[in-house]
Amino acid sequence: MTARRRWLIGQGLAKYDGEALVIDRKRLTLMERDAIAEAGERLSRQIGKEFVDPVEGERVSGTYRHPVDLPTGRFAVVEKSKEFTLVPWREALEARRGMGVSGIMRRGGVTWDFGKARGGPARYARNSWRFGEISIDRNTKNLVICTNLPYMEVKG
Repeated sequence: MTARRRWLIGQGLAKYDGEALVIDRKRLTLMERDAIAEAGERLSRQIGKEFVDPVEGERVSGTYRHPVDLPTGRFAVVEKSKEFTLVPWREALEARRGMGVSGIMRRGGVTWDFGKARGGPARYARNSWRFGEISIDRNTKNLVICTNLPYMEVKG
């Protein structure tokens, strides 16, 4: 922790105010964005797709490919046919590697739509949920209990 404090102070991202360490959040955010943009450009050359920076409040969707470790943390590569984006990684994404994911970009992360039904029981034909997740199908109002079987539906 001491090394991290020294590094932040050395980079001009923090200073001591009495005994309290005050972090310049604006500069830290700019540095994180620069690191993400740099990694996006590097990955763009490697995979041959355009990097698109996610916009807060907009939907992020595509196929989750793999995580990427950056100095600012771990990020997920979410690909579409001609472009990709980097979003903050969560462990829950690993169960969906190689599958379609969708969510809304929020400050500091993505609110993923994991397990939220939109199209009826056929939507659950893929065994993509973890054991024990429960949802209500918005169209039919049926309770959907997800196990390690493809799907199970309880009507009523």
